[in-house]
Amino acid sequence: MSKEITVVIEKEVSPIVRQAQELKIGNVKDMEKATETLSKLNLYNDRITEEKEKITIPAQAVLTAERARWSPIEKPIKLAIDLIRGKMSEYQTMLMKMAKEEEDRIASRIGAGKGKLSVETAVRKMSEVEKPQEKTITDSGSIKFRETQIVKIVDKSKIPLDYLIVDESAILKALKEGKKVTGCVLDIKMTPINNR
Repeated sequence: MSKEITVVIEKEVSPIVRQAQELKIGNVKDMEKATETLSKLNLYNDRITEEKEKITIPAQAVLTAERARWSPIEKPIKLAIDLIRGKMSEYQTMLMKMAKEEEDRIASRIGAGKGKLSVETAVRKMSEVEKPQEKTITDSGSIKFRETQIVKIVDKSKIPLDYLIVDESAILKALKEGKKVTGCVLDIKMTPINNR
């Protein structure tokens, strides 16, 4: 779509958009006016889509072809990358947890009495705990780790309702199939279908 067409359509459609924003429907005449406004807007939308698709459809075809060309190579590479990253993460996390457990064990021995450690001795022993390597460097590249907090669900039944996401599509499908879903019913909403 040329810049000129864009400017012309924008100029023509602006008053109709304002009209739509101010529209109130309270009687049959208002519904007729709303239908006329909706039809005009949809006609402009169709025209814009037609103009856009003169460019986007050929561009999409090129994009689809290029993606198809590289996909057989990219998929195994991405899977291998994810596999290695997973293994690295697992190993590094295990080493960090082991170091933390050792530090906690040393800290639990601070105090007076048999088998207890002085603060100074505990600090020294903690500094001697072997930590995992922070960075690995090779000729091809390097890797370092960033600590990321994640959620680990230990008991799904105790999660507050505020954090549960309702799958409305699945519920609608089940209700349409005649299944009962506690706390849900089918309702009706009238959706306008504009013919122009």
